[in-house]
Amino acid sequence: MKPLLAFDADDTLWHDESHYIQVKERYYDILNSFASKEKLSEQLNDMERNNIHIYGYGRKSFSLSMLETALVISQGALTHAQVQDIYDLGKELCQVSVDLFPDVMETLHDLSRDYTLALITKGDLFDQQRKIEASGLKDFFSSIDIVTEKHAQTYADIIEERGWQLPHLVMIGNSLKSDILPTIQLGMQAIHIPFESTWELDYCEVPENWQGHFHTVESIAQVPEMVRRMTWPQ
Repeated sequence: MKPLLAFDADDTLWHDESHYIQVKERYYDILNSFASKEKLSEQLNDMERNNIHIYGYGRKSFSLSMLETALVISQGALTHAQVQDIYDLGKELCQVSVDLFPDVMETLHDLSRDYTLALITKGDLFDQQRKIEASGLKDFFSSIDIVTEKHAQTYADIIEERGWQLPHLVMIGNSLKSDILPTIQLGMQAIHIPFESTWELDYCEVPENWQGHFHTVESIAQVPEMVRRMTWPQ
C-alpha cells in the first residue's frame, strides 16, 4: 500500500497565528484605557476557552470573543467608535490573505510523486474552505477533512471512514496537542514542524514517556528526507 501523508493546514502550510498576534496588539491598543495588555490577554484567553463549545474555533469565534471581552472589561462603557474598531478588526482578520510558508508548494509537489497526500484541518468550515481554495494547494490532496476538534477519536473516525491503514499513515503538523499526540496515541507515525509561536489554548507539554515517539524537523522542506528514512510494513 502506498504510504499516506496527512498534513495539518494552519501554521503548517501557511501563516495563521501571526495574523491573530497582529490583531491582538491592535485590540489591546483600543482597550488600553480599561486594562493592561497582560490583563486583556488573560481575559481574552479565558473568554475564548469558555466560548469554544459555543462557537467552535476560527476567526469568527475569535472576533466574537474579542467583542465580548471588551464589553466585560469595560463594564459596558465602550464607545460606539471602539465597538466599530473591534468589529473592523474581526472582519479584517476574516479576510486576510493566505501566505504560504517557504518551500510548501515545492515540497508537496515532490512528495505527491511517491506518496498519497491528505489534509486534516481544524476550524470553521467556511473559513477553512476559503483558505484552502486561496492557497492553491487543493489539488495536491486526495482527501480533505475539516473537523471541529482534533482528538484521537477524530482521527480514528476519519481513518475508518477513508479506509486507511494505520501502519502506512503519517501525520505532519505544528501542533503537539492537535496533530502529534492524538495520532501517536492511535499508533500512527508523526512529524512535528514547530512554529515560532503557539496559541495559548493549543499549548501542551509532551509526556516524558512519549519523548522520542515522533520526529521533529525545522521546516517543511525537511519533510521529504525524513519521510524517506521511515520504514513501512510490506
